[in-house]
Amino acid sequence: MAGEIIAVSSILCFVISNSMIRKVENVASPVQINAVRTTIGALSFVIIALILGVFPEIFSFSSNIWLLLLVSVLFAQVIGDTAYFMAQELLGTTKALAISMTFPLITFLLSALILHTKIYYYFYISAALIISGVLLIAKSQEQASKEQEQIPDDNNSIDEETLEKKNNPSNVKSKLKAIIEKSKFKVWFSVTIGFVASISWAFGIVFTDKVLNSISDLLGTEATSSLIGNAARFPFAALVLILFSLRTPSTKIKNWNKKHWGWLLVAAILGTSAGAFLFAEGTRVAGAPLMSLIAASSPLFALPISWILNKERINLVGLFGVLLTIGGVVLVLVL
Repeated sequence: MAGEIIAVSSILCFVISNSMIRKVENVASPVQINAVRTTIGALSFVIIALILGVFPEIFSFSSNIWLLLLVSVLFAQVIGDTAYFMAQELLGTTKALAISMTFPLITFLLSALILHTKIYYYFYISAALIISGVLLIAKSQEQASKEQEQIPDDNNSIDEETLEKKNNPSNVKSKLKAIIEKSKFKVWFSVTIGFVASISWAFGIVFTDKVLNSISDLLGTEATSSLIGNAARFPFAALVLILFSLRTPSTKIKNWNKKHWGWLLVAAILGTSAGAFLFAEGTRVAGAPLMSLIAASSPLFALPISWILNKERINLVGLFGVLLTIGGVVLVLVL
């Protein structure tokens, strides 16, 4: 049960973090958000590894381990997370979630091909229940969003930051979004971005499983393999994302206020520093297929947290989705 507990804890960290990040989406680009959170995560892992005296262990890694570390973080953190934030901005959270959460099924296939993992029948049953539940939850949230749009704004007020963002002609991101909005291929483009996130996460979790177990075998310890692995690979991801952020000067980081930095820093520490470590550890202990299934149930955990932070509601369709998701999670935990 240790792996399952770690996995669920990591998902809670991610869900709370993502709910916080939604509060800065109107002033920050997906790459920018990902760059800040990844950099904070990298600093956290390196500092903790130095304090514990295990950081020098990274110099004993073989070229094969280094390659797997870089590939795993490139797929999961750089491509996967950024693509998800892009899809979320284009489609909204509900549709992006429904598409990106298809990654467990892809993970099953990759695990069988790369790790030669034996997949039992109940994994497929769990996957079907969880994915069905996620899609229903996404549908319920979509309905709620449509109802909210029909409610007139009595105050006739618009967030100043959102207005500035929309009216800023030099905002490259806004121009790109405007082009996509006008294009008849908007849906297909957005869906493709969502599937890029799904496929990237699937590759990332499989390679993470493989490389962390390789580090554990090399060092003869399982206790710190996740920490050492993240201390080695996250600085690379942070560097790549920072370079991409520098190529989009229209994001104007200097205009963020203390509230923006506060939400983003806390979200980064919780979701990246704590969440990424627990996710990697859960992947190593529980395995990629099980970690993927539990991760796919994140909308279940998001319902109460999103309501508390963002006042999101749920209808009967969403409730049925929650019940399906719970059934899938219970099946994973007890078998």
